[in-house]
Amino acid sequence: MAALQSVAHAMRLNPSARSASWVIVANVNFAARRSEKAVERWEQARATNTDLIMSRIPLAALYESEGSHEEARRRAEDPARDPGLHGGVRN
Repeated sequence: MAALQSVAHAMRLNPSARSASWVIVANVNFAARRSEKAVERWEQARATNTDLIMSRIPLAALYESEGSHEEARRRAEDPARDPGLHGGVRN
C-alpha cells in the first residue's frame, strides 16, 4: 500500500516521531480491515509513548466493541495508573 510506504519513509526521515507514525500505520491497517495488525501497531505506539492518547482511544473503542470491557477500561485509563505499562509510572 502506498500509504504504508509513505509512513515508512517518514519514519526513516524522522525517527523521533515513531509513536505517531505507528498510530498512522495502525489506522491504515484498520481502514483496510486488518484489525489484528492495527491492534499490534496501536499497542506498539502505546508502548513507545505511554502518554499518547491517539493510540489509547482507538484501542479502548475496539476492545469495547469486541466485548473486552476490562481491557477497554485499562486502555482508556490514565497511563500513570496502567499497571501493564512500565514507562507509564510517574514520580
